[in-house]
Amino acid sequence: MERRPARERASRADLIGHLYDVALDPARYEELLDVWEARIGKTRPAGIDQGRVFTDPEIEAHFERADLVLDRARPQPDARDALLAEFRTAAAFIVDRSLRISRANPAAESWLDMTTGSDLSSLPLDADAREHLDHMLRRAFAGRGPRTLQIRARSARRHGVTLLQVRLLPGVDPFALVVTSELEWPRTLDAILTEAFGLSPSEIMVIRGLVEASTIKEIAERR
Repeated sequence: MERRPARERASRADLIGHLYDVALDPARYEELLDVWEARIGKTRPAGIDQGRVFTDPEIEAHFERADLVLDRARPQPDARDALLAEFRTAAAFIVDRSLRISRANPAAESWLDMTTGSDLSSLPLDADAREHLDHMLRRAFAGRGPRTLQIRARSARRHGVTLLQVRLLPGVDPFALVVTSELEWPRTLDAILTEAFGLSPSEIMVIRGLVEASTIKEIAERR
């Protein structure tokens, strides 16, 4: 078996040592580049400038193992962030077991003026809806209530109807995903429904009430 000169073995060992240092501390990557260039500069084949690639099977094997170390150490994406990313236009937020808002997407921060760490009492909804949401989430986290529910609420800021779709995701660190849908009636829709379908103002009022999730009693009272 061919033995490499002691100086070359030491140079390889130094390079491999720096490789694993980077796996543990990526901030030391520049040190690895310096050692790599010093090592390759001495052994780089003369024809590399013509497109030939320098390879070293032993060092490549260490690179592969160090890459596995980095993959295991690299933080995995949080499921909460991945869920919120699915809702680009709808306001969505995460409620943790302490019934505090742990995360909110940009739409929730903008439309609901939501801040991380606030409790449910800060939601711009009517008091009955907030109390109902609080009660149902406590039951769900305790394992005594449904994991999915829908709550109809009045927006305290927009004076419209908001539907809350709530889903509890169990696990070691359970949390609830809440997606809201503020249903606003476009100003021009009345005219469009009249021109396109010949609907009367009373019929349009009924359709609007259904879209806004109003009860039959509320629709009747408006008429």
